[in-house]
Amino acid sequence: KNDGSWTGRLEDSGSFLGDVAGECSLSWNRHLNKYVILYTRIFTNEIVMVQFDDFSSLPGAEKKTLYRIPAPASGNGMWQYSGKEIFSDGNRIYMIYINPDIYQPMLVEIKL
Repeated sequence: KNDGSWTGRLEDSGSFLGDVAGECSLSWNRHLNKYVILYTRIFTNEIVMVQFDDFSSLPGAEKKTLYRIPAPASGNGMWQYSGKEIFSDGNRIYMIYINPDIYQPMLVEIKL
């Protein structure tokens, strides 16, 4: 729900981010002792991280831009998409996003 509580009814569900390009990831980060959502922001090529303690605090959680991916070399107006975590280790998170020019995942290391 929009208040961060769980529901088993799709019609009662809420949305929280609204600017995700493709997919995102949700994980528990032991280094931060928080949940982390990572994604690529639509239209901007920004990699965004949202941290929160529990799902009741998700609705007011800050969206922090970590990195702005350079625009595709083709200049075709397409944006990078489907940014998500693939692995974390201590104070580092490894994530990928899809480069639409070559339709391949690109690896990014994030130091916390």
